[in-house]
Amino acid sequence: MTASGAGADFDNRESLIYLSEVDAELPVPDDGEPVEIAVIGGAAIGFVVPGRVTDDVDVISEGMPERLRAAAASVAARHALRPDWISDAAKVGLPHLDV
Repeated sequence: MTASGAGADFDNRESLIYLSEVDAELPVPDDGEPVEIAVIGGAAIGFVVPGRVTDDVDVISEGMPERLRAAAASVAARHALRPDWISDAAKVGLPHLDV
């Protein structure tokens, strides 16, 4: 649970469900460019360590387009997740990585 008490913890199975729902809600832009993210941090560890829970999914991306934020917000509302449950804030200080 977050320090503020908002949002719910989830495991790797739920992470995959939530990310799949975000993907399903993403509109295809006029330019056809996909949104690409790389999962890092606790959520990434959760994919290989059974029983690990987190309250967010840290990602590295080439920016967080509004359509990704909107899809994530919709999933958050549906599952009582914190509004910033998917975040690229962890990339601060990391070297540039192509995703």
